Amino acid sequence: MALLACVYLLAAFCIALSAQSTPFFKCTDGTPAPLDLRIKGCNSLPCPLIRGTDLTAEWDFEVTANTETLKPRVKVTLFGVTTEYPYPHQNACNDLTNGECPLEKGEEITYALKMPILKGYPLLTLNIEFALVDENENSQTFRFITHVRNTDSTDIPTSIKSTVYGVRTKPKMYDSRGKNFGKAHEQPRHTCHDAWRKTMIDDDSFFFWW
Repeated sequence: MALLACVYLLAAFCIALSAQSTPFFKCTDGTPAPLDLRIKGCNSLPCPLIRGTDLTAEWDFEVTANTETLKPRVKVTLFGVTTEYPYPHQNACNDLTNGECPLEKGEEITYALKMPILKGYPLLTLNIEFALVDENENSQTFRFITHVRNTDSTDIPTSIKSTVYGVRTKPKMYDSRGKNFGKAHEQPRHTCHDAWRKTMIDDDSFFFWW
């Protein structure tokens, strides 16, 4: 019986670890953000992205308006340039793990994402923005920082030199139900797309947030 109890406790502990929340940045323009974000293998920023594997994530969100359709929008900022990532699964209704389209305002829904990290990706730190957008351009948007690397070993530098330009406010990171993770990297001045930048320089990688 004691052994069986230990097995149950270990299983519960592993499940709890796998479901840990991932911190993220909200947009400052009032765009709704997820209720909770869970990225596999990431409970602190920057999230490791291992080349040749998949980024697996899910997030809970509250529907802000009645909608028939839902599509993901992924943007990546690198060297001061923001580009839209061609995520292939454009019908987000097919990737809801609870609930189904059409969606009604006030529903709490979970969306699952699986995005390939190609072996040819450069070893850099990136600012990634995810959004779920309905037919009326209502969206749920958040941002987080990732570090592309070759293995799952801890190769992110412990000391990082940084230079910050034009920053007005300190940002906050959020997890489940809006719990504040505390101050972290600088936040944009007005919205997710405002002109702002930060550089991080280490042994072999750097990024620009613009």
